[in-house]
Amino acid sequence: MKRYLFSYGTLLPKRAPAEIAPVVRRLRRVGRGRVHGRLYDLGEYPGAVLSKSGPVIAGQIFELPD
Repeated sequence: MKRYLFSYGTLLPKRAPAEIAPVVRRLRRVGRGRVHGRLYDLGEYPGAVLSKSGPVIAGQIFELPD
């Protein structure tokens, strides 16, 4: 079964920190995605909480490797 990851911000390939860049490069981009929720500043990395009434969070959909 294929598994997918919705990513935004620092997990996008062009923004990935050096320590996770090799892993992020292995992901296959499937297309654009979006969810409704709220973004939070958690220091080094952003956080999101899904909410049907929240604004749109735009990102990318990636297929996870086996």
